Amino acid sequence: MLKISCKTESLSGASLVSMQLMLVAREHGYETNPMAGYDASKAAAEFGLNPEQYIPVMAISIGKPDPSEVVPDTVRYDVKDVTEFA
Repeated sequence: MLKISCKTESLSGASLVSMQLMLVAREHGYETNPMAGYDASKAAAEFGLNPEQYIPVMAISIGKPDPSEVVPDTVRYDVKDVTEFA
């Protein structure tokens, strides 16, 4: 029988909430940027949270884009150019 830990379940749920927050922000004209790679216990302490009780999942920056900023066009490669099936 598969046993899922409370921490694993919490991280999964928090990740889904983070995704929804980012989608709602975009719908309201905001851009978001998820960030990882930080020390979660230090991040919790920095915000005055007990690192034994709270586990930061990710940091998300949210802001309005600069309308004067020119966004470069991006190019997507054709799937045939980057994949090979044997």
